[in-house]
Amino acid sequence: MATTTSTAPEVKPERLRELLRKLVDIYSPSGKEEEILQFTEDYLKDVGLNVKKQPVDENRYNIVVLPPKTDEVDLCFVGHLDTVTAHDLDDFGFYEEEEKAFGLGSSDMKGGCAAMIEAFNALAERRGRFPSVGLALVVGEEEESDGAKTLVREYRFPWAVVAEPTNMVPCLGHYGYLEVLLRTRGKKAHSSMPELGQNAIENMLKLLLQVTEYATSAPSGLVYNIRQLSGFPGGFVVPDTCEAWLDLHLPPDSRMDVLKAELEELVESASRKITSLDAYIRFENTQSGYRISQERPLVRKLREVCKNMKVAWETQDFRSHSDGNVLWGAGVDPIIFGPGRLETAHTPEESVNFNQVVQAAQLYLSFALAMEAADREGYAQVAKMFRAAAEAETVHAINHLKALKGIKSTKENLLAAIGGETHEFKSMYPQMIADAKAEGNKEGQRSFEFANAVEQIHAKLYQALLDNMGKGKEEYHPYYVCPVCGYTSERDAPDTCPVCGTKGKVFKKIE
Repeated sequence: MATTTSTAPEVKPERLRELLRKLVDIYSPSGKEEEILQFTEDYLKDVGLNVKKQPVDENRYNIVVLPPKTDEVDLCFVGHLDTVTAHDLDDFGFYEEEEKAFGLGSSDMKGGCAAMIEAFNALAERRGRFPSVGLALVVGEEEESDGAKTLVREYRFPWAVVAEPTNMVPCLGHYGYLEVLLRTRGKKAHSSMPELGQNAIENMLKLLLQVTEYATSAPSGLVYNIRQLSGFPGGFVVPDTCEAWLDLHLPPDSRMDVLKAELEELVESASRKITSLDAYIRFENTQSGYRISQERPLVRKLREVCKNMKVAWETQDFRSHSDGNVLWGAGVDPIIFGPGRLETAHTPEESVNFNQVVQAAQLYLSFALAMEAADREGYAQVAKMFRAAAEAETVHAINHLKALKGIKSTKENLLAAIGGETHEFKSMYPQMIADAKAEGNKEGQRSFEFANAVEQIHAKLYQALLDNMGKGKEEYHPYYVCPVCGYTSERDAPDTCPVCGTKGKVFKKIE
């Protein structure tokens, strides 16, 4: 019987160079990614990859590549195809000088996307077994990360590599992000008679001086930027409204709640000290920072890949915000690791060293093949068994629901449910947490701790229903379930999950 053999996959630099050129030459600011999506989808299909389109809105979608016959992988490579708006629409495209590739998005992050696509192209060419890895090319990162938020609603993977520009230094830590709106009010008057009005911009400048002094003296390494300052209305008047938008990036171990409290106190104090200051503060976008241990098995595997490729292993923290924050909030552990320098991103001089793009493609390919080795060692099967067990729990719940007709009363159903949940959070999960802790399995420990906390919530919800039985007309309201840990809330989803920190926007509504 004839047998087929797979050849060793390899990165092809000239093919990669041409791909990078085409990606950079396509203008794809956030919200207008249609052309680059069509090009990339066709490119991936032409090399024989299993491509799926995940709708984000009416005209935009994420591109997801998975191994045949599966929707789950152990590692996903994630990149965003959008860019910021061009500084000059007549001069944003690709050009080269020596080994540097210039152009809008070359560093952030079409260089990284090209490297990931080339790695998957190489995997497809060998025509052998595909490792348990996926590729997700998303939209909207430079605005609201709507692509990444959509991705994690449907697809599940425990680990990710995000190809943001890190100069090929692995980032296991990631800064948090806080977007702040400051607003000051004044009194409108004719511009030629400012003494009759109260200038909201002048008041804002006084407030910003205090905020700047606080931010620059903060001991935690806070990164602070005034992104936008606007006065209203326009025209020949003293403005009665001024708004300032601030970007604050916090080191991974900082407490977001402490920063918010201190900023609120600062604005309140300034309102007392600055004559006629009418100030308002609102927190628009909050993304938690994080830090991943170097002792995690997958991190050790990546470190071994870097060692074999002679890539220095000197981890650092990623100072900006990215889709990595969104992935972390959804229960994924993201490693930020890509070609290019963050300091050139979003500038007219944006560029990436092409040799570094090739190196990134080779590293992504090697890491994917290392995951295939892990499959052979059996670790992937263990993870699949846990996923199968979780799916079985859903089947059990459905079967129990179907069998309710055979139980005598709703009260008995609730009593049985309370008993089961109580046993789990008082006896079963504490032992599982202790075992995981003794084995040094931090990931397992975290999962069991999530489940233990959620079972307590479920028991309280069941008890509340039991207590209200027979006390009048039954109240109907929806429940909201966290897709990461299972936390359940009544009536409304919380802003963030109190158990795992996932954004309430992605909770599943149960009616």
